[in-house]
Amino acid sequence: MKARFDAFTQETRRFRHAFSYALHDGHDTVLMIAARARALGIGIAITDHNDIQGALEMEQYKDVPNIPGIEITLGRAAISWCIFIQAQHLKKFYSKYVKPFLVRM
Repeated sequence: MKARFDAFTQETRRFRHAFSYALHDGHDTVLMIAARARALGIGIAITDHNDIQGALEMEQYKDVPNIPGIEITLGRAAISWCIFIQAQHLKKFYSKYVKPFLVRM
């Protein structure tokens, strides 16, 4: 079991989570995030709060491994990360389960 866990740990070290500038969650543009991930030789998961713009934009950088996702606000301090195999699944999920229920201020 330990060998399997070690292999998983090694693989997950190649991915990092980031927020893009799309909704002012982070400080970097998706282009900057992709360039840095490429330089480090890692993949990236952009999970902006309640939006998928950054995750979808990341899809254009085919040479950088990408996990499309979203961070959903569930309440005052509760959040949930949702990640997907393909961006089309993220878009479908967002359209059906997130966007209709967003409260805009």
